[in-house]
Amino acid sequence: MINHPRKTRLSRKDHANIPSFIINTFNIVSSCDPAICQWERGGTSFLVIDKNRLASEVIPNYFKHNQYNSFMRSLNSYRFKKEQISFPDGVTGHRYSHPGFIEGQPDLLVSIHESAKRDSARSEFKGKRALVSEIKALKLDISTLEGTVESLRDELSSLRSQLKSRTSETEHHVCTVRSDKRKAEIEATLFEATSCDNTESSSVKEMDDHLLIDEVFTERPSKRVNTGNQSHMMHESIPANQNDKYNFDLLDIPKPLPLVTQSISIDSIFARVMLNQNDQK
Repeated sequence: MINHPRKTRLSRKDHANIPSFIINTFNIVSSCDPAICQWERGGTSFLVIDKNRLASEVIPNYFKHNQYNSFMRSLNSYRFKKEQISFPDGVTGHRYSHPGFIEGQPDLLVSIHESAKRDSARSEFKGKRALVSEIKALKLDISTLEGTVESLRDELSSLRSQLKSRTSETEHHVCTVRSDKRKAEIEATLFEATSCDNTESSSVKEMDDHLLIDEVFTERPSKRVNTGNQSHMMHESIPANQNDKYNFDLLDIPKPLPLVTQSISIDSIFARVMLNQNDQK
């Protein structure tokens, strides 16, 4: 084993096109304690002498784990050749080599790529991560939508309650209006019926009065009366009581008699009475 001077660490910014794992591994080998890991003579390979110390003291400074097996699998995915070797003190270690991983020649690191299988696995892993992120975003959207739906349900329930209350008020108002309208119709009908009854009662009373007058005066054959130049045909009527000629108080006639009717009037009654009186004279 040969001890080499420590080299300057590579910058990730200056080698953006090189995988970060390769840059970190190059820095580990170039700056690590030779008792743990170092370049082999000629610089075409490097040796891992103490796997336990490498895992516990070095790897955590460059990666997010402290597992040597994970570090070894990553080297294998970048097509590093691994050999198991035994050192004189009886310690078993590993030798790793790659054509693009040469001491003092960091420019060759750009030629190191992951195997197609590793690329496929990484792509699949990235796809799964993207899918998981998308699922989380969808779950968040669903949660938000569920909250919105619940809010809309509460609002809909409130609107239904208001609609039910308004409907009840409207139905009550309609019933009140209908009741008032029906009451007005009944009152109008009763008023009209009362008016008709009053009119019929008046007409019946007038007819009864006429019939009573006709019963008082009985008609006899008409007699022509000369009055000056004109001749009138008058009906002679015989009073019901000769001793009480034309005394209406004794005839028990309801008073007052109707003043004017369509068939007879007071004037015609008195004219007939006067004619009957003249005839008797």
